[in-house]
Amino acid sequence: MFSKIVFSTILVGRKRLLWVGLMGLAICLAGTTAYAETIGGHSGHGWPNEALGCFQGSTSMMINIQCPTKRLVIPLVARTMGFTNIIVRARGNGASPTTCWGLQNNPDGSFIRTVPVSTSSSSLVPLALGDLYLPPGNTLSVECDVPLNGGVLSVVWTQ
Repeated sequence: MFSKIVFSTILVGRKRLLWVGLMGLAICLAGTTAYAETIGGHSGHGWPNEALGCFQGSTSMMINIQCPTKRLVIPLVARTMGFTNIIVRARGNGASPTTCWGLQNNPDGSFIRTVPVSTSSSSLVPLALGDLYLPPGNTLSVECDVPLNGGVLSVVWTQ
């Protein structure tokens, strides 16, 4: 009789343990929710400062309206540390390319950047910049060299 009680208790204990383990796994998976963010190109700014007058916002697109190729810098807000995948919707002017890359900006002033991706198309094209790792204390941004009449509509990044 004693062995039956002990055996029944062990089975019930295993079922409870399995149930607790599954609930713990569900909580962990819920805590690793992936985020997708979109930011308009108009949230960027020209760089260096003499490029500020080159760009004009048109809805959410930033267009280089009067300068030879100038740089547009778009800061990104990351929710958590980890890998971030970045896609930019941009256009060239039909002849000259818009070239973009992602930057991991480190607290010591150094940076890591993705491989630059370009389009000369005068229509908007998604430029897949790839993945960047965001450790604690670092920031992310996208930089694009935009020719006259080229532009950047948006940046989408997922974590």
